[in-house]
Amino acid sequence: MLFAAVNPADLLSIDGRYAGFGEASLVLGAEGVGMIEEVGQDLSPDLVGSRVIPMSRGNWATHRLLRAGEFIRLPATLQDSQAAFLRINPATAARLIEGLALRRGDCLVHNASRSSVVRWIDILAGTAGIRAEDVADMADGAADGALDALAGAATGELAAKLRPGGRLIVYGHISGQPCTIPSTLLTGRDLTIRGFSLRRAEVDRDMEDLQTFYDRLAKLLEAHPEPVDSVHDLGAVDMALHAARRRGRNGRVLLALRD
Repeated sequence: MLFAAVNPADLLSIDGRYAGFGEASLVLGAEGVGMIEEVGQDLSPDLVGSRVIPMSRGNWATHRLLRAGEFIRLPATLQDSQAAFLRINPATAARLIEGLALRRGDCLVHNASRSSVVRWIDILAGTAGIRAEDVADMADGAADGALDALAGAATGELAAKLRPGGRLIVYGHISGQPCTIPSTLLTGRDLTIRGFSLRRAEVDRDMEDLQTFYDRLAKLLEAHPEPVDSVHDLGAVDMALHAARRRGRNGRVLLALRD
């Protein structure tokens, strides 16, 4: 392993608030980047030296053993430190926008405007010709789709922004509270509301499809690199966690895993 990000999902796991999907790991680390050092007899030796992102958790480690089909190869032009951010947030944003099934010219409303996922929602919505607005800037009944990272009362606030027939996806639970939505909104506007997990969204995708999907995101990440707040050795993980939890930080936090 080369680098691993400190993702909000890691912090939720530490706090006992992460709702995982069929995946339990004693090692934290939702996303990271590594280089293949050895391959089994059924794999091409040409893979040795390739940089990859593991598709499973457990990336806060110096080495990992993966099966074929458990990693995505990276383009040579993407920096190691940036590749560590590819697996979760850009992919989550892209799958969420897919899930809303919006068309060019439609309007998307979201909360948690300072999060990295929302940064990617803005980038990807812009490339698709979809207007993305923070919930505070959107008039009631004006949006075609909504994305909720908070849950609690925030779900109802987003639902109020939707036009009749609008869709809302809950992909986070930062508030730690149950979603609350006035039933009159659901019945009066015929809204569709569902949850989202990146793991579940990708569980049935074949590797060729996934490779193409992440190749596209890698190019966008090169054009829109993630700001990095700080880099810490694995032995200084406490400092990394403190930096990741610090309010008002200017970027993401990385763990450097290679000596």
